[in-house]
Amino acid sequence: MHRALEILEIAEMVCCHLRPQGHCAGQTLAALAASCRIWQDPALDALWATQDSLIPILSCMPQGLFNVEPSLPYFDSFRRMVRSLTLADWKRLSLYSHRVKDLSTSFESKMAEIYLILNLCLSPTALFPNLQTLSWDLNSEEEFPYIGRLITYIRIFLTSTLSGIAFGYTPSITNCSLLSTLGRTCPHLTAVKITLTDDEDESDDSTEATSLFLCSLPHIESITVPRLEWTALKHIAQSHRLTSLSMDLLPDLSSLVSPPSPYTFAGLQHLQLEAAQVGETLRLLQTGNYGYSVVEGMKLYTTLAVVCSPSSLIQLHIHLDGYYDTHDSAESAINDSMIRSLFPFRKLVCLTLTSTALFVIHDNTMMDAARAWPCLEELTLDFVSLPLVPPPSHLTLQSLCSLAQHCSRLRSLHITIDATVLPPPPAIAITPQRELTSMCIAHSAISQPRAVARLLSDIFPNFRHISASRRSSAMSVDMKATYARWEEVVSLVPEFVAVREEERARVQEGR
Repeated sequence: MHRALEILEIAEMVCCHLRPQGHCAGQTLAALAASCRIWQDPALDALWATQDSLIPILSCMPQGLFNVEPSLPYFDSFRRMVRSLTLADWKRLSLYSHRVKDLSTSFESKMAEIYLILNLCLSPTALFPNLQTLSWDLNSEEEFPYIGRLITYIRIFLTSTLSGIAFGYTPSITNCSLLSTLGRTCPHLTAVKITLTDDEDESDDSTEATSLFLCSLPHIESITVPRLEWTALKHIAQSHRLTSLSMDLLPDLSSLVSPPSPYTFAGLQHLQLEAAQVGETLRLLQTGNYGYSVVEGMKLYTTLAVVCSPSSLIQLHIHLDGYYDTHDSAESAINDSMIRSLFPFRKLVCLTLTSTALFVIHDNTMMDAARAWPCLEELTLDFVSLPLVPPPSHLTLQSLCSLAQHCSRLRSLHITIDATVLPPPPAIAITPQRELTSMCIAHSAISQPRAVARLLSDIFPNFRHISASRRSSAMSVDMKATYARWEEVVSLVPEFVAVREEERARVQEGR
């Protein structure tokens, strides 16, 4: 063996590169672990680092401990123990359990007895003492026949080394009580994702318990939760460590005796608000108590530019729901001024704006937006709950030309345009943008597929796939005809690209 391969650091780098992405990679690491002592630990560390089930670690325990039935699949054999555990049973398991760093698994009802035994035996230690990230999916608690809740069995995996955790639970006094000590058990958590298995049962107890838990974490950087109390939001907003925030619902701040004091999310990079009311968002983000008026939409976007750092925010996802009464009111639409208020976020990589309102945006605004967001990779401007006849768009193919010219990294586009209006030939030739390969045209009108294909082949030569916002079964006859014309565009683009390449080859030969 080459002397360089005897260097531990090199062995660790090679094994890290071979971390299992499939069955073959696992076999390679197992063979390396058996090849020599220098490679044994690095290979075993890489082999065990990421797990998605408890079966591999349970299979390390002595034979004869489980009731293995030859007629059952191998993974179904670990249902029930045939004898009680002894101290010697844990020795072999401990050779590998400390190597597991990332665990993503779900509760398996057929292993309910195993979970119960592990919960009893492991106190106060954890099954994987060096675990760093945990994703614990409970599925349905109705399958669990024993007294208690599935969420209580998460403690089998809780350790002070955890930096990221994702789990769900059904709101109850028992389950919410777990959060009271979770911050003390896992003091180094930087990423937390909590989901509720039954949103209809969401209670004030679950919101309060989640809020208190997050306030106890000094190093928190990423938060994904259904809802938080205003006091918790005020607390985490002061942290310069917080880079990602995602919530389904915002707290009701209308009952506050005094308006909230101003604060800012200085280090925020990712912001996602689902089903948010405009008024509540404003009360969250700035001082003042605004009524539900037409001007709220404008105030929301300008407020974002004030409270979020333009130098840090790179992802913005906002879905506004339940505010607009009609789909055809231009007064309640997301307009040019609202989009322009987001121009200070020059480092935006992903922008998603969905709403029950129309988008009344024009080509000149989209051109300025393309210039303002040169790093943009994903752009979605979509209105939901569409009427049967989609409203006309004020954006034309000229907006696509602007995006191609200024957003060289753009690879995902979801937008509605009026493709019946063809732009004039550009004064300066546009450099082809080759990153964009697919586009969701929503319900964009189109009348001349060949002309549109000729233009797209020039600005997006790798464009090969089109999609719509609705399934075919939900489309009207006119919408299906429009989509068919766009599919014709997709089939024509490669032909136009091939013709241009032939023309360039002839010109070069002539030289």
